[in-house]
Amino acid sequence: MLVAAVLSAAVMMGITYLYFAASWRDMNVSSDSVLRERLLYLAEGGVAEGIDHLNRGGLADVIDRQEDEHWPYWVRLADRGIGAHGQEVFEIQSIARSNAEVRTVNAAVENRFREGAFASALLVGEKCFLIGDCVVDGRDHDPFGVGVPTGGVHGMIASGTPYFIDDPSIGGNGIAPVMSPDPGDGVYVANVPFGDGIDLDGDAVTDEEILDAIDNDGDGLVDEDLQAYLANPDALFELPPDTIRRYCERLGTYFETVEDLENYLDGFGGDFPGGVVVYLATSWASPDFGSTLNVEPSIFIQRAPAGNGVLGNMSGRFRGLVVADSIEHLIGDVEIAGGVVTFGRAVLGSPLGLASVRIEYSSATLSDLPRIPYYAVRAWRDVPGAPEIIEPEETEEGEEGEEGGGEEVSPEEPPDVTFD
Repeated sequence: MLVAAVLSAAVMMGITYLYFAASWRDMNVSSDSVLRERLLYLAEGGVAEGIDHLNRGGLADVIDRQEDEHWPYWVRLADRGIGAHGQEVFEIQSIARSNAEVRTVNAAVENRFREGAFASALLVGEKCFLIGDCVVDGRDHDPFGVGVPTGGVHGMIASGTPYFIDDPSIGGNGIAPVMSPDPGDGVYVANVPFGDGIDLDGDAVTDEEILDAIDNDGDGLVDEDLQAYLANPDALFELPPDTIRRYCERLGTYFETVEDLENYLDGFGGDFPGGVVVYLATSWASPDFGSTLNVEPSIFIQRAPAGNGVLGNMSGRFRGLVVADSIEHLIGDVEIAGGVVTFGRAVLGSPLGLASVRIEYSSATLSDLPRIPYYAVRAWRDVPGAPEIIEPEETEEGEEGEEGGGEEVSPEEPPDVTFD
């Protein structure tokens, strides 16, 4: 009986040991799995920080968070130039570590910002009044006034009724500005039926095109079925709502009061600075852009939260794009080289005139507007463990990555990785 008891105890101890060993192994496997998952999330967080860095206007750089005692990571951003559709492309490599465990995520990100395509020098929401010495020229001008303008786009497009008082002048599509233009000559388009829901070209698709003068659906006709009028300034560049506002907030060019904006302009001698995006979230009774055209094109947006703001009594000279809820220009001389877009939410729509007003379209100016960063992931891949250093090789087509010959990441010094 004693021998049987001892043997039974030995068997029970063996079974207990096996159970303990299996539990210990499973616990370690589970712990390793949890650690790897956490490292993956951490590496993804590094990619998100890299995107935030780009959206704040940053360039290719290294973000080093290795000093974090518990969750160190390291991010490298590499400029990959311009994509097939003209978008800026970056690659981000994010490496997360905990003790000997390493997890890497590679991501390709691109700027979703698209250049605005403008079919007129003046695009007006709702009705528009052009009064007196008012010139809207849709011919394509050189950014610095060199040579004779030719070709171009419509002088004006209005989604409501345009009114002409005291013979203002409109030109476009190769036609010099003329008084009381004939709608048949193509210098302006009146009463554009935005969002009418009608299949005007008979292709069984309604409202498939936007106001960009491009045959988006390949049916041989342009802008024949128009979407609803622009909902906000961001729609000009195919950006989500409030993207431009948040961008200006980060750069310190978002202003809630006219006083703050004028103080900002005083820092440039009263002239509008070049190469900037400025956002004013209220009406401006007497906008003054300064006496000198800014060399680099800029974007000026006046957009009240309720969409009922007004730019009134403008004066000065501005190169770039002016976007406003509405414009009520009554006194003062103003020259805008580039383009103007209004939403026409004010009671009178957008009356322009009673002083010297000149709006000149320039495709080169509009294509050179500041590129608002809105980076998002196009593709990404999980690279478990340490990445390899992929050295580029010169080929007839240029640099091309080739796998092999890699070495592991050093926890102390991340490698200068070249992406494949």
